[in-house]
Amino acid sequence: MATRDLSIRLFNPITKANICFPSVETFPNPPEYVDDEKGDYPHWCLSFFLSKLIVLKVSQIDHDEFVIMALYNEKGCLAFARHGDQSWTSIYVNKIDNMVVDVVVVEDRVFAMYEDGAVRYWNITEFQNPELGKPTDYTLSGLNILNNSERAISNLYLLQSINSNLLVVLRYKDDLFVSDDEYFIFQDKVYETDGFKVYQINPIDKSWDEIVDLGEAALFVGNNSSMSVSTVQAKCLQRNCIYFTDDENQCWTSPKEFGGHDMGVYDIKCNKLWRFYEGVDMNSTFCTPLWFIPRL
Repeated sequence: MATRDLSIRLFNPITKANICFPSVETFPNPPEYVDDEKGDYPHWCLSFFLSKLIVLKVSQIDHDEFVIMALYNEKGCLAFARHGDQSWTSIYVNKIDNMVVDVVVVEDRVFAMYEDGAVRYWNITEFQNPELGKPTDYTLSGLNILNNSERAISNLYLLQSINSNLLVVLRYKDDLFVSDDEYFIFQDKVYETDGFKVYQINPIDKSWDEIVDLGEAALFVGNNSSMSVSTVQAKCLQRNCIYFTDDENQCWTSPKEFGGHDMGVYDIKCNKLWRFYEGVDMNSTFCTPLWFIPRL
């Protein structure tokens, strides 16, 4: 988590233990912002500069060895830090105009998803070096699917299935406003999720294959690590469903922007959606909701 003093900590909400990581101000391209002494600087950093923090295990032997990957800057830059580092290390992402939108570890590789549908990777062993080299292309075939989508895609998520396959989740949202001459008159909600699509990346030809049945699995997406969970082991979860939280960071800086309402469960096969936590008691002007899965 990132705090109001711009420090970054790995926090366990059950044990309350926390581990310090380098602050926001140690990024390769730190945010340029003039503090107006009204307390807006932390809000601005968390809403617009720091997009997402992802915890990645980089050792199959030592379970306590991990790195934090940060998606930051409006250009979709990527950086990482290990426990004990004094600053964040920039990662080369191939093109500065092609944003990284999600990162996941699958076996011995760290995969990055780009906004144009490309997926590239680094070998886990590379994170032992002071710097990372260029990522290797894994698949570029997602571009046609994204360009030919019938609806505007709001978010892309990359995650590992319970069978260790790469999944790509597309999230669709409606803009809820009406037009009155030259002005927009907003309703009580500005946006709302209305559907998802899920693709599995074929490990042989690297194509995207749409799937409509996740089997005994549930997916979790939002403003944190995207995850898949076995519904056989977690019987309280609904199979073949996507659990989602409101991850519009820019709408959490002020209650007036209606952040926090867009959460629910989506059934892939039935194409139905149920919403939860719609009350204003869930609203926060500091942090989007996060999924937390304890290690049993």
